[in-house]
Amino acid sequence: AAWPIDRIDPVLRALFRAAAGEMLETETPPKVVITEFVDIAKAFFPDGKRLAITFQDGGNQDIWVYEPERDAMTRLTSGGGLFASPVWTRDGGQVVYGMLGSGLRWSRADGAGQPQVLQAGIIQIPTAFSRDGTRLVYFQPDGNPQIWSVPIEAGRDGLKAGKPERFLTTRYTDRDGSFSPDGRWLAYASNES
Repeated sequence: AAWPIDRIDPVLRALFRAAAGEMLETETPPKVVITEFVDIAKAFFPDGKRLAITFQDGGNQDIWVYEPERDAMTRLTSGGGLFASPVWTRDGGQVVYGMLGSGLRWSRADGAGQPQVLQAGIIQIPTAFSRDGTRLVYFQPDGNPQIWSVPIEAGRDGLKAGKPERFLTTRYTDRDGSFSPDGRWLAYASNES
């Protein structure tokens, strides 16, 4: 007997979708094949009711918001490039992501409007907002990937970036920065050791 996909917990379905998993309905329980890594913790908005995820279709890679409780998808980008690494703003109103070859972009989380330029650049990969939402950390290749941060101002017209600041300069690959809860520290991955 096949196990209907609609009987699987919506959050579990969301995790599989976010991980580019494939659910096959021919087995009980369904077989799940994970085809791509995704940082599930960053994908979920803190309320646990929405995920910002990336789907690849041919030569394009787009950002979507998935709501497991409604099993609904909202598309934030529409082809024309490789969009990656969605990060939620603290209020959940916008999603910031990198557009490979063009820097940082943001979109309203409800899908209204068009993607907007936050900061021009070649390759910039956002990784986290500070707890108060006023600073975004990202990394970009400068020889080796290095960590940067930029002040962010949220206003009536959306997000605006201030002057970017390099966090540190090393001869190593430094990436995936994340602020401590009090905002005083920045943890990151490095191949230094």
